[in-house]
Amino acid sequence: MLQCRQRVLMPDEKFLDKDHEIKVVSSLDYVNYLETYVPEVPPLYTGMAMLDKHMGGAMPGEVWVLSGVPKHGKSTFMRTLINEYYQRGVLSMVFSFEESNTLFFKKFPNNSKDLIFFLPRIRKAYDPEDMFERAKEAKERYGVRVMFIDSGQKLVHDVQRDASLPHVIGDLISRLVVFADQEELIVWLVWHLKKEDEGIPLKALGPGMLRDSGRLWQETHGLMFIYRSIRDEGITRIQENYLKISAARRTEAFEEIVPLVKVGPFFKELEDI
Repeated sequence: MLQCRQRVLMPDEKFLDKDHEIKVVSSLDYVNYLETYVPEVPPLYTGMAMLDKHMGGAMPGEVWVLSGVPKHGKSTFMRTLINEYYQRGVLSMVFSFEESNTLFFKKFPNNSKDLIFFLPRIRKAYDPEDMFERAKEAKERYGVRVMFIDSGQKLVHDVQRDASLPHVIGDLISRLVVFADQEELIVWLVWHLKKEDEGIPLKALGPGMLRDSGRLWQETHGLMFIYRSIRDEGITRIQENYLKISAARRTEAFEEIVPLVKVGPFFKELEDI
């Protein structure tokens, strides 16, 4: 055992290349490396304490999936993140295929004049190549670090909606993950549910509820759901909003619930109110 540890800690010359860099390392060496490793780029935090805790922030190259029932607040949460990132000096690129640019602008305070984000001059649904090119341009020209896509289904053309659709979507997600990693971008991808029913309970929302693709969850870095419930108590109607962090791979957070409150056009965590 001792002889084995010595061989790990003092590698033979044959394990070194001409630049004296070890190409293969032991688990012991790697653990020691991780204990002292400081990433060149720290995680990007949203400023929402509970979300940041469960996510561990977002790292360049990560793709996060956001889903939920229609009209429950996916676009509102996306705008919240765009604003929070901007307040921290981080610029975003937005591909909003679900809303017109005019409507998207109007849902920000002061018609979007109080913050800066970027978007393609001409939106091209069903054209992922154009999306990749515009995102790369935004990064190189303006220093954009975050990319929002609403929604991923708008990148898959109707003619592809047949038996091969899961494979088409799986290939698209793989390319998106590789693109995010190569360009060191953080990607937020909005995705629809396969059953968009107002009566779906919060506890039922999970990877199996995503429409069209099992590989979507398998290849991305985290999955979240926006959820809204409305109930009547006498003459009072009460609305409750939640963010369910179904899973976050890096932090191993699982089934965490963050209560939200809508304040103006944005969400805030309930504990911050």
